[in-house]
Amino acid sequence: MRALTEGILIYLQNAEKPARSKMRVSVTGSFASGKSIFSRMLSMEKIEIIDADAIGKNILRENIEEIYEFLKLDMHEDYLQYLKTQFLKDEKIFIKYNSWMYDRLPQAVLKECFKYDNSILDAALVFEWGIEKSFDMNILIRDGSFDDRIRRAEIQGRHPDKNIYLLLEKHQMNDEERLIFADVVIENTNGEADLKKKAEDIYEKIFGHCF
Repeated sequence: MRALTEGILIYLQNAEKPARSKMRVSVTGSFASGKSIFSRMLSMEKIEIIDADAIGKNILRENIEEIYEFLKLDMHEDYLQYLKTQFLKDEKIFIKYNSWMYDRLPQAVLKECFKYDNSILDAALVFEWGIEKSFDMNILIRDGSFDDRIRRAEIQGRHPDKNIYLLLEKHQMNDEERLIFADVVIENTNGEADLKKKAEDIYEKIFGHCF
């Protein structure tokens, strides 16, 4: 497949119907780009959505003592907020934390995806983890500048910490780099109705034969 920003519907209509009965799709993009909303739309409440953030939080909670020891930090009751504070205070701690997670989270995410014949992975780091070849289609969602996405997160009531997101963006691919690996690119710039229509068209093409 090739990355597309325009003509996606024509491309999907002309593509051959998948012969395989199992389809696994990743949906990726920067924070507040709309990847989680698109994943829900694409699932049509029939396809299992795997939330990489939720899996990461579970791994963190279950291994918090080991992580704190690895980072050489003292235990703290409010571990999430404390970690964020330490990341902003010393970027090397954030880099070490990422290295710990990178050794565990991608494998846990793939294990969860492969529990199901058909699944959609909602994850920001598909290409950074190098797991894109495990999926039949990798969809990149794009939507505006950093400030646009901060505003979107605020509207959604997520109370984003701008400094944390700046740190995350620094250590992730930008959209131009993600374009190298993406099979399909969705520009989320025309509202939810347009996004829903794109999700429905893609669903029919790649999952419609499964039901």
